[in-house]
Amino acid sequence: MNFPFWLNAPLASLGSDQRSPQALLIHGSRGSGRRLLALHHAARLLGIPASRLEQLAAAEQEAEDQVLGHPDLMLLQPPPEKTAIPVASVRRLVDFLQLKSHQGGARVAIIWPADGMTTAAANSLLKTLEEPPPGGHILLVVSTPTALPATIISRCHRLAVHLPRREAALAWLREQAGEADWRLLLDVAGGAPLRALDLARADFAAEARQFDDDIRQLEAARLSTIAVAQRWSNCNGEWLWQWLYWRLARAIRQQAGAGADAMSLAPLQNDGKAPNMRVLLQRLADVEELRRIGSGAARMDLQYAAMLQRWYA
Repeated sequence: MNFPFWLNAPLASLGSDQRSPQALLIHGSRGSGRRLLALHHAARLLGIPASRLEQLAAAEQEAEDQVLGHPDLMLLQPPPEKTAIPVASVRRLVDFLQLKSHQGGARVAIIWPADGMTTAAANSLLKTLEEPPPGGHILLVVSTPTALPATIISRCHRLAVHLPRREAALAWLREQAGEADWRLLLDVAGGAPLRALDLARADFAAEARQFDDDIRQLEAARLSTIAVAQRWSNCNGEWLWQWLYWRLARAIRQQAGAGADAMSLAPLQNDGKAPNMRVLLQRLADVEELRRIGSGAARMDLQYAAMLQRWYA
């Protein structure tokens, strides 16, 4: 993968020496490249050769840390199969930054996702953010700053990672992976090219066509809600929720007259009638609720069946 062009400007704004912000909050939507930007900035601070940076741009996310491995770099994430970063992990990070650099330069710690820190973990970081040790750099990566305590935000220099324009993003995606249904994938990804690339690698477009067909079959009463719910329970839940959210959001925009296009509302209809705004908003809330409970629900088929029954009874 070529280095995302939209990251060049924010990366250049940070500089590559010890005068760059020691407490940096990088924020942007999923798939914007916020984490990749943090890794590249860390690499420049540590003087990692350009050849390694090229390997980093080509690496899968799971392999990024290994490509960039350096004794003066610490990458802090939630423990395996956990979503929270505990206070003990942050205390180890604070101790790490106090140590002398192996190469006489910077020491860098990346926290991702920073909003994964527990309240105690975030509090234990405050003093270090306010007075970072000489040569110590803390990079916090998050979707939105408001997900963090105000006490954390106020101690950091903030850097937003903005998504590229649609046509430029589509051209970049074609350069990376050839032809695909990039317009669909980029739309479902919320305009985030790296997320669209992940969806393409996983053949999401084919799954999206199946989701679309399922809804059409339900609308025509050719499939039961139970049958569709059982199939959906065996699918990638994140894909399904993202697809449903995208279709509903587009339908809402169309009814509101904002950016309306030729997109048919048929897959969202019931009894041949397009749902009104109130119904669409309720369905969007249903999807958000499913997404919230999804990771902990034992019987997602029952959850999907109940939702679809409300929609297509």
